[in-house]
Order: sequence, then structure tokens, then C-alpha cells
Amino acid sequence: MFHFMNCTKIIAGEGTIQYLPAEAQKLSIQRLLIVTDSFFAESKVVAELIDQLKKVEIETFLFTKVVPNPRDIDCELGAEYANEKGVQGIVAIGGGSAMDEAKAIAAIAANGGTCRIWDNVPLHKKMLPTICIPTTVGTGSEVTFVSVITDTKRHFKMSLFDENNLVPSLAILDPILTKTLPEITLASTAIDALTHAVEAYTSIKSQPFSDALAMYAVGEIYLNLPLVTESENLENRSRLMYASTMAGAAFINSNVGAVHALSETVGAIYDIPHGIANSIFLGDIMEYNLDSCYEKYAELAVRMVPSIITMPRKEQAHQSIELIKKLIKKMNIPKLKDFSQVRVEDFDAIAQEAVNNELSLDNPKRMTKAAYKEVLEKAYAYDE
Repeated sequence: MFHFMNCTKIIAGEGTIQYLPAEAQKLSIQRLLIVTDSFFAESKVVAELIDQLKKVEIETFLFTKVVPNPRDIDCELGAEYANEKGVQGIVAIGGGSAMDEAKAIAAIAANGGTCRIWDNVPLHKKMLPTICIPTTVGTGSEVTFVSVITDTKRHFKMSLFDENNLVPSLAILDPILTKTLPEITLASTAIDALTHAVEAYTSIKSQPFSDALAMYAVGEIYLNLPLVTESENLENRSRLMYASTMAGAAFINSNVGAVHALSETVGAIYDIPHGIANSIFLGDIMEYNLDSCYEKYAELAVRMVPSIITMPRKEQAHQSIELIKKLIKKMNIPKLKDFSQVRVEDFDAIAQEAVNNELSLDNPKRMTKAAYKEVLEKAYAYDE
């Protein structure tokens, strides 16, 4: 038995951000909080959006305390600000940090309390109506009912999770918004989406509907990411963005595994952006998992490169890892050693924290502290 949830309305295509005012009206929102980072808040996109909202008599307020690996203190300040202004809905514009923070703000504004109080505890009420407008191609947060927030006291990533009360009302997927992304951000967020898809497909909780979305997403990301970094083609950007959303819908239903358990831990301790952390560990953990999911890795390899369909299954499985490692290398994403705050002497504690992360339980192969430490050491030694 399994169940599959996807309750977020999706509007997708070039220029679809123009539909926000009408959609906000449908949700009976007259006072709206826009959650975005300080850079995007100054953009022409946000200025034009605010102007369009004013034309339909929707009053807007800006909250710009958004940073990578969003923090509990900022979410709680945002909820206080939202209630102070009497807002009736939230719009998130940005990457996963903006969307996760917006969902946490919407949840706390409606339910009271703090992020820590609602960590893995069902909400009492539905969060404020929330519209997510991603500007990256990675997190899938626009369709997930989870908000991953850094506990600034415990240096730990906690999760607000509720499949009924933490569901975004609408996701607007406009590929035009990705055109100003720095290449490193585009690449690392796309590998984040790839990680979602690979882990969703190989999770012990995988199921047919999530498998279909995950497999499709892997092929689309593998094909379109190199093309997007080489040209301004909006068709490739569209396909990459849609694949990211599909990967989000897949993993929220089947969960992720050891890559995320480790990247969340490293992200909370060292403040390494989530997509980069996933990029650092994906290949090595796929190698560790190989003997537990040959068939599924083989399927992914064929999805990425259909011409290898006649290759023996075990060779296809090995190929899936090599193809993904080569893709990550081609994207020039920073390595673990590139972050000066990383200390080898921390690896023992990081490995233990990763084992304690419940995401480890859904990995296709049992993870141990020693296994995590070996992955960390291997990633740190990698200097090509």
C-alpha cells in the first residue's frame, strides 16, 4: 500500500508570473507579504510585480531576511511581521531558501509558536495561503509540504512537515526568472534536483508514481543542464525547471536518503549551500549504494543515455554513477576542501549526526557512522 500527495496547483510557462495578481485575488488575498532575498527585492521583476498587484488593489509588504540555509530566527521575525501587518497570504520569490522560509512564516503566522515547536509536529491549522515562484532549478519546494529550517542554537536542520496544512496553494514556474542566475547557482541547484530524483527513485519508500516522476526528471536534468549553461535557450530552461518540480513531487512522497542526511548536517554546521553539499556527496554515496540497487541505477543510466540499452545491466548501473560524476565535474561546482571552515577533526561528529538523521533510514543500503566518515574523507581528499 502507498499513497501519493500533490495538492499544489501549478501554472507553468514563459511569462506566467503575470498571472500572480489574478491568482492572489482567487485566494481572497488583499494584503500580501513577499518573501525574497535582499538582492531580488531590488530587481525589476519584484518592482513590476508590486506595481501589478497595486493595480488590483492588493497591498504588499516585503520581508527580505532570507539567507542560504534559512534560519529559525528569521522565520519567526517574518511571522511576527506578517501578523503585525495583517497579511492574508504569502508569496515566495527565489530559491529553496526563500520558499522554505515563506512556508515556515506562513505556518507560524497561522499557528503561533516557533519553528522548534513545530519541528516534525503536525500543525493545528493550515498555513496562510502561500504562492511559490521559484527562480532556481533545484529544490522543488514549490510543491512540497516540508520546510527545512536551521536551528541556530543547536546547529541542526529541523523540518516543519504536514501533508495537509503545509501545502503551497500555487506554484508559478516561469523559466524567464532563471535567466539572471549565476552559472554556479544554476548548476548546483540543478544537481540538487538531480539528487532529489535519484534518491526518491532508490528510496526504500519509492512507489510507482514517484518513480515515474523521478526517472523522467533524471533524464531531463542530465540532458538539459549542459545545454542551459551553454546557451540562453528558454526551452531547455523550461524543461530543467519542470524537472526540478517533478523531482520535488517525487521525493516528498518517497523521501530522500543518505546524501541529504549528510548534506543537511554539513550545511547546518558549515553553512554550505544545500545544492553544493548534495553535489559534493552524490557520486560517492551512489557508489556506496550500488550493490543494493543495480537494477534501478541501470534504469537511470538508460534514461540518461538511451543508446546504452544493449549494455549488460551491471555495466549500465556503473555507468549511471560515472555519467552523474562527469556531469557534476563539468559544472565546476566547489569541492569540500574549497570551504575553509571545514575541519577534518569534525568528521567523526558529522558522521554521527548524519546517522542520527532519520533520512538515513530510507537509504537503500544501511548507513553507518564509519560509512559516512569514509564518504566525508573521500570527498575531502578529492582535488581534481
